Amino acid sequence: NKLLNNEFIHSRNKLKLKLDVTRDVDKHYYWGEFERENIKFFKSLVRQGQTIFDVGANIGIYSLTAARVMNNSGRVYCFEPSDWAYNRLRENVAINRFSNIEIIKKGVSNKSGTIDFYICHDDAYNSIGSKPMMEVEKVVPIQVTTIDEFCDAQKIPHIDILKIDAEGADYLILKGAKVMISKQNAPIIFCEFNRSISDGFDFSKNDFINYLVKNSFSAYELKDNKLVEFKHDSSSNEIICLKPEHILKFNLQLH
Repeated sequence: NKLLNNEFIHSRNKLKLKLDVTRDVDKHYYWGEFERENIKFFKSLVRQGQTIFDVGANIGIYSLTAARVMNNSGRVYCFEPSDWAYNRLRENVAINRFSNIEIIKKGVSNKSGTIDFYICHDDAYNSIGSKPMMEVEKVVPIQVTTIDEFCDAQKIPHIDILKIDAEGADYLILKGAKVMISKQNAPIIFCEFNRSISDGFDFSKNDFINYLVKNSFSAYELKDNKLVEFKHDSSSNEIICLKPEHILKFNLQLH
Protein backbone atom coordinates (compact mmCIF):
# COMPACT_ATOMS: atom_id res chain seq x y z
CA ASN A 1 0.00 0.00 0.00
CA LYS A 2 1.34 3.41 -0.96
CA LEU A 3 0.07 6.38 0.98
CA LEU A 4 -1.01 9.31 -1.20
CA ASN A 5 -2.42 12.34 0.64
CA ASN A 6 -3.63 10.07 3.45
CA GLU A 7 -5.29 7.72 0.93
CA PHE A 8 -4.17 4.21 0.05
CA ILE A 9 -3.66 2.43 -3.22
CA HIS A 10 -4.68 -1.03 -2.08
CA SER A 11 -3.87 -4.20 -4.05
CA ARG A 12 -5.95 -7.38 -3.87
CA ASN A 13 -6.81 -10.14 -6.37
CA LYS A 14 -4.74 -8.46 -9.11
CA LEU A 15 -6.73 -5.25 -8.67
CA LYS A 16 -5.53 -1.88 -7.43
CA LEU A 17 -8.01 0.50 -5.84
CA LYS A 18 -7.38 3.94 -4.47
CA LEU A 19 -9.26 4.01 -1.17
CA ASP A 20 -10.26 6.63 1.35
CA VAL A 21 -10.95 4.60 4.49
CA THR A 22 -13.01 7.39 6.05
CA ARG A 23 -15.75 6.30 3.58
CA ASP A 24 -17.86 3.24 4.32
CA VAL A 25 -17.49 1.34 1.01
CA ASP A 26 -13.72 1.87 0.93
CA LYS A 27 -13.32 0.92 4.59
CA HIS A 28 -15.35 -2.30 4.24
CA TYR A 29 -13.48 -3.25 1.07
CA TYR A 30 -10.12 -2.62 2.78
CA TRP A 31 -11.06 -4.99 5.62
CA GLY A 32 -12.40 -7.61 3.19
CA GLU A 33 -15.97 -7.14 4.44
CA PHE A 34 -17.62 -5.50 1.41
CA GLU A 35 -20.38 -7.76 0.00
CA ARG A 36 -17.93 -10.66 0.09
CA GLU A 37 -20.38 -13.45 -0.79
CA ASN A 38 -22.06 -11.43 -3.53
CA ILE A 39 -18.78 -10.43 -5.17
CA LYS A 40 -17.55 -14.04 -5.11
CA PHE A 41 -20.77 -15.23 -6.79
CA PHE A 42 -20.76 -12.30 -9.25
CA LYS A 43 -17.17 -13.13 -10.23
CA SER A 44 -18.10 -16.79 -10.83
CA LEU A 45 -20.66 -15.72 -13.47
CA VAL A 46 -18.39 -13.41 -15.45
CA ARG A 47 -17.19 -14.80 -18.80
CA GLN A 48 -14.96 -13.44 -21.58
CA GLY A 49 -16.78 -11.11 -23.94
CA GLN A 50 -19.82 -10.38 -21.77
CA THR A 51 -21.73 -7.09 -21.60
CA ILE A 52 -22.07 -5.99 -17.98
CA PHE A 53 -23.91 -2.97 -16.55
CA ASP A 54 -22.90 -1.53 -13.17
CA VAL A 55 -25.52 1.01 -12.09
CA GLY A 56 -24.33 2.99 -9.07
CA ALA A 57 -20.75 1.88 -9.67
CA ASN A 58 -19.27 3.99 -6.85
CA ILE A 59 -15.47 3.46 -6.79
CA GLY A 60 -15.75 0.50 -9.18
CA ILE A 61 -15.38 -2.66 -7.08
CA TYR A 62 -17.79 -4.75 -9.20
CA SER A 63 -16.77 -3.12 -12.51
CA LEU A 64 -13.07 -3.63 -11.96
CA THR A 65 -13.63 -7.21 -10.80
CA ALA A 66 -15.55 -7.96 -14.02
CA ALA A 67 -13.02 -6.19 -16.26
CA ARG A 68 -10.17 -8.16 -14.70
CA VAL A 69 -11.95 -11.53 -15.20
CA MET A 70 -12.79 -10.64 -18.82
CA ASN A 71 -9.15 -9.69 -19.40
CA ASN A 72 -10.01 -6.57 -21.42
CA SER A 73 -12.56 -8.41 -23.57
CA GLY A 74 -16.28 -7.60 -23.43
CA ARG A 75 -17.60 -4.30 -22.10
CA VAL A 76 -18.50 -2.91 -18.69
CA TYR A 77 -20.82 0.11 -18.64
CA CYS A 78 -20.63 2.03 -15.35
CA PHE A 79 -23.22 4.61 -14.36
CA GLU A 80 -22.18 6.96 -11.57
CA PRO A 81 -23.68 10.46 -11.16
CA SER A 82 -21.85 11.45 -7.93
CA ASP A 83 -18.94 13.81 -8.64
CA TRP A 84 -16.54 12.35 -6.07
CA ALA A 85 -17.29 8.70 -6.87
CA TYR A 86 -17.18 9.34 -10.63
CA ASN A 87 -13.71 10.89 -10.37
CA ARG A 88 -12.44 8.13 -8.09
CA LEU A 89 -13.86 5.50 -10.46
CA ARG A 90 -11.98 7.11 -13.37
CA GLU A 91 -8.78 7.02 -11.31
CA ASN A 92 -9.26 3.35 -10.43
CA VAL A 93 -9.91 2.39 -14.06
CA ALA A 94 -6.74 4.28 -15.09
CA ILE A 95 -4.60 2.71 -12.33
CA ASN A 96 -5.57 -0.76 -13.62
CA ARG A 97 -5.19 0.25 -17.29
CA PHE A 98 -8.49 -1.30 -18.31
CA SER A 99 -9.76 -0.44 -21.79
CA ASN A 100 -13.09 -2.32 -21.60
CA ILE A 101 -14.82 -0.03 -19.08
CA GLU A 102 -17.02 2.87 -20.17
CA ILE A 103 -18.06 5.36 -17.48
CA ILE A 104 -21.30 7.32 -17.90
CA LYS A 105 -21.79 10.29 -15.57
CA LYS A 106 -25.56 9.89 -15.30
CA GLY A 107 -28.11 8.41 -12.99
CA VAL A 108 -30.53 5.70 -14.13
CA SER A 109 -34.27 5.62 -13.50
CA ASN A 110 -37.61 4.69 -15.11
CA LYS A 111 -37.56 7.71 -17.42
CA SER A 112 -34.85 9.98 -18.78
CA GLY A 113 -34.46 13.68 -18.05
CA THR A 114 -33.29 15.78 -15.10
CA ILE A 115 -34.01 14.76 -11.53
CA ASP A 116 -33.14 15.89 -7.98
CA PHE A 117 -30.18 14.05 -6.46
CA TYR A 118 -29.80 14.04 -2.67
CA ILE A 119 -26.14 14.41 -1.71
CA CYS A 120 -24.84 13.05 1.61
CA HIS A 121 -21.46 13.47 3.33
CA ASP A 122 -20.51 9.94 2.18
CA ASP A 123 -21.20 9.51 -1.56
CA ALA A 124 -22.21 5.87 -1.07
CA TYR A 125 -25.54 7.11 0.36
CA ASN A 126 -26.45 9.63 -2.35
CA SER A 127 -29.90 8.88 -3.75
CA ILE A 128 -32.64 10.06 -6.10
CA GLY A 129 -35.03 9.13 -3.27
CA SER A 130 -35.92 11.86 -0.79
CA LYS A 131 -34.99 9.81 2.31
CA PRO A 132 -31.39 8.54 2.06
CA MET A 133 -29.77 6.61 4.94
CA MET A 134 -27.56 9.56 5.83
CA GLU A 135 -28.32 13.22 6.45
CA VAL A 136 -28.69 15.21 3.22
CA GLU A 137 -26.12 18.00 2.74
CA LYS A 138 -27.50 19.40 -0.52
CA VAL A 139 -29.79 18.65 -3.44
CA VAL A 140 -28.47 18.97 -7.01
CA PRO A 141 -30.03 18.29 -10.43
CA ILE A 142 -28.55 15.37 -12.38
CA GLN A 143 -29.17 13.83 -15.78
CA VAL A 144 -30.81 10.39 -15.76
CA THR A 145 -31.34 7.87 -18.53
CA THR A 146 -33.07 4.49 -18.69
CA ILE A 147 -31.36 1.21 -19.44
CA ASP A 148 -33.66 0.59 -22.41
CA GLU A 149 -33.00 4.03 -23.94
CA PHE A 150 -29.25 3.71 -23.40
CA CYS A 151 -29.14 0.22 -24.97
CA ASP A 152 -31.23 1.40 -27.91
CA ALA A 153 -28.99 4.44 -28.53
CA GLN A 154 -25.77 2.42 -28.15
CA LYS A 155 -27.18 -0.55 -30.13
CA ILE A 156 -26.51 -2.97 -27.26
CA PRO A 157 -28.51 -6.14 -28.09
CA HIS A 158 -28.46 -7.71 -24.64
CA ILE A 159 -26.92 -7.49 -21.16
CA ASP A 160 -25.34 -10.52 -19.47
CA ILE A 161 -25.17 -9.18 -15.91
CA LEU A 162 -26.93 -6.13 -14.48
CA LYS A 163 -25.71 -4.98 -11.06
CA ILE A 164 -27.67 -2.21 -9.35
CA ASP A 165 -26.73 -0.41 -6.14
CA ALA A 166 -28.74 2.79 -6.28
CA GLU A 167 -29.84 3.51 -2.72
CA GLY A 168 -33.47 2.51 -3.17
CA ALA A 169 -34.00 3.32 -6.86
CA ASP A 170 -33.57 -0.31 -7.97
CA TYR A 171 -37.27 -0.85 -8.78
CA LEU A 172 -37.43 2.34 -10.89
CA ILE A 173 -34.27 1.29 -12.74
CA LEU A 174 -35.74 -2.14 -13.52
CA LYS A 175 -38.97 -0.52 -14.76
CA GLY A 176 -36.81 1.46 -17.20
CA ALA A 177 -35.16 -1.81 -18.31
CA LYS A 178 -38.41 -3.52 -19.31
CA VAL A 179 -37.27 -4.37 -22.84
CA MET A 180 -33.87 -5.73 -21.79
CA ILE A 181 -35.15 -7.84 -18.89
CA SER A 182 -38.08 -9.32 -20.82
CA LYS A 183 -35.80 -10.66 -23.58
CA GLN A 184 -35.03 -14.35 -23.97
CA ASN A 185 -31.38 -13.63 -23.10
CA ALA A 186 -32.16 -11.31 -20.18
CA PRO A 187 -29.42 -10.43 -17.69
CA ILE A 188 -28.77 -11.96 -14.31
CA ILE A 189 -29.65 -9.12 -11.93
CA PHE A 190 -27.87 -8.20 -8.68
CA CYS A 191 -29.94 -5.61 -6.83
CA GLU A 192 -31.04 -4.46 -3.39
CA PHE A 193 -34.21 -3.75 -1.51
CA ASN A 194 -33.74 -1.63 1.58
CA ARG A 195 -37.02 -0.90 3.35
CA SER A 196 -35.65 2.08 5.27
CA ILE A 197 -34.69 3.86 2.02
CA SER A 198 -37.73 2.77 0.00
CA ASP A 199 -39.88 5.15 2.09
CA GLY A 200 -38.43 7.90 -0.13
CA PHE A 201 -40.00 6.15 -3.13
CA ASP A 202 -43.57 5.15 -3.82
CA PHE A 203 -43.38 1.34 -3.88
CA SER A 204 -43.21 -1.65 -1.55
CA LYS A 205 -41.16 -4.83 -1.40
CA ASN A 206 -44.19 -6.69 -2.82
CA ASP A 207 -44.33 -4.35 -5.84
CA PHE A 208 -40.64 -4.98 -6.42
CA ILE A 209 -40.80 -8.80 -6.17
CA ASN A 210 -44.05 -8.99 -8.18
CA TYR A 211 -42.47 -7.00 -11.01
CA LEU A 212 -39.59 -9.49 -11.13
CA VAL A 213 -41.95 -12.48 -11.10
CA LYS A 214 -44.04 -10.91 -13.89
CA ASN A 215 -40.85 -10.84 -15.97
CA SER A 216 -40.12 -14.55 -15.27
CA PHE A 217 -37.42 -13.94 -12.66
CA SER A 218 -37.15 -15.68 -9.32
CA ALA A 219 -35.50 -13.86 -6.40
CA TYR A 220 -32.67 -15.49 -4.44
CA GLU A 221 -30.15 -14.51 -1.79
CA LEU A 222 -26.84 -15.99 -0.68
CA LYS A 223 -26.61 -17.71 2.68
CA ASP A 224 -23.27 -19.33 3.52
CA ASN A 225 -22.38 -19.10 -0.18
CA LYS A 226 -25.52 -21.05 -1.14
CA LEU A 227 -28.38 -19.73 -3.29
CA VAL A 228 -31.66 -19.83 -1.39
CA GLU A 229 -35.06 -18.41 -2.23
CA PHE A 230 -35.47 -14.76 -1.21
CA LYS A 231 -38.44 -14.58 1.14
CA HIS A 232 -40.64 -11.51 1.61
CA ASP A 233 -39.62 -11.37 5.27
CA SER A 234 -35.90 -11.88 4.57
CA SER A 235 -33.53 -9.78 6.67
CA SER A 236 -31.12 -9.48 3.72
CA ASN A 237 -31.15 -6.46 1.39
CA GLU A 238 -29.17 -8.22 -1.35
CA ILE A 239 -31.23 -9.92 -4.07
CA ILE A 240 -30.04 -12.05 -7.01
CA CYS A 241 -32.65 -12.39 -9.77
CA LEU A 242 -32.46 -15.43 -12.03
CA LYS A 243 -34.52 -16.91 -14.84
CA PRO A 244 -34.70 -20.71 -15.31
CA GLU A 245 -32.32 -20.47 -18.29
CA HIS A 246 -29.65 -18.81 -16.08
CA ILE A 247 -29.82 -21.73 -13.65
CA LEU A 248 -29.33 -24.19 -16.53
CA LYS A 249 -26.66 -22.19 -18.36
CA PHE A 250 -24.45 -21.70 -15.30
CA ASN A 251 -25.37 -25.05 -13.69
CA LEU A 252 -26.39 -23.29 -10.47
CA GLN A 253 -27.30 -25.29 -7.40
CA LEU A 254 -30.37 -24.07 -5.50
CA HIS A 255 -30.87 -24.87 -1.81
